Amino acid sequence: MALPPSPSWVPPICLDGSHLFFFGYSEVGRHVTWIREQLDCLPSCSQQCTSSGSKLAGGSYIGSCKRFNLTVSSVTPMCFQAGAKSRFTREAKGMLNMSSRDLKHEAIRLSVTAAFTELRDGLCRENRYGGMGGINASCMHASSKFNMNYRWKTFQSDGYDAGDQARVLEAARRGGPVIVILEGGGPHHFAKFPEHHRVRTGKTKQTLFTAVEDGWRMPQTWVDDYMMGTKALLRRHATAYPSNVCVLWKTMHIGPRSNNTSTHHPSVVNGLHHWLNRLAIAAAQDARVGILDLSDLTMTMTATPKLTGAHAAVSAEGDPYHGFPQGVLVPELLQRACSRCSLSVHRPSGSPMVLPKDVIPSQCGTAPGT
Repeated sequence: MALPPSPSWVPPICLDGSHLFFFGYSEVGRHVTWIREQLDCLPSCSQQCTSSGSKLAGGSYIGSCKRFNLTVSSVTPMCFQAGAKSRFTREAKGMLNMSSRDLKHEAIRLSVTAAFTELRDGLCRENRYGGMGGINASCMHASSKFNMNYRWKTFQSDGYDAGDQARVLEAARRGGPVIVILEGGGPHHFAKFPEHHRVRTGKTKQTLFTAVEDGWRMPQTWVDDYMMGTKALLRRHATAYPSNVCVLWKTMHIGPRSNNTSTHHPSVVNGLHHWLNRLAIAAAQDARVGILDLSDLTMTMTATPKLTGAHAAVSAEGDPYHGFPQGVLVPELLQRACSRCSLSVHRPSGSPMVLPKDVIPSQCGTAPGT
């Protein structure tokens, strides 16, 4: 199963003439990055934003272009610039209700760094991606030509959701199938609770992003807040779209659980995120939103460890957020999306879009709210 992705991967023909929207944290972002690495992709509105024929890279943008087409790897470094750190540290501190007096107490000094690292960067990414409307690409390979949009989410619902909805409606008006894949902010949603950073375990003092004591229980207030945000996100995208828009809820990745320790990663079998998935599935079904769940695949493989970054995954369970092979997950994800949306594997069902064979469907135009 864990084979490296093939450079000859061909997307399913059912995506021809479609527009894919992905809204979620890094699990979804990795899917989009892998697709862009495999296919011949150009920035959307490339004639307006980049020099002719420019490949996706973060480079030479015309200042008047309203849609920047940055890659994931070029957005993230923006949040490590001094100005961004200062601005979003203040916002994180305010959200966590931490005063200057708090920062002097040794008891929470360790938690401050973790709180600011995760919440500060989450707020920054939300702002950077949201301000540009997400990263965009127009991709083609063989007989499949489609557009993609990815927008980072730190919380289940946020102030940029209305802009996302406007872009979906804009794409729907242009015709062709539109697939909206929602995952939400996942574990980042809980970064707004100070206790999330103060609960630490093991010799490495890992936070709840990567390690949970088996006996620890998530507070009901956290679950309530997560589900209220999830339901709000589902309500927004489950209504008011025309018939060529299909909305799907993607669950968080769940990996196998190790029995060798008294702690576990939150994204393993019967861990915290597995239970959140079950609750979110019930909410999605109530909103009549289709489900994309790859657990039948991820539970059969151990994720590779994340050895760098703020939260290295040092356990035998690896890093379920990022450590599963995209070359296995993404093709299956897209095939299941076609199936859930009743798109033919031969051609888009009922698509009014007719395209010359060498033309990538355009997503240029004035987006509401941009």
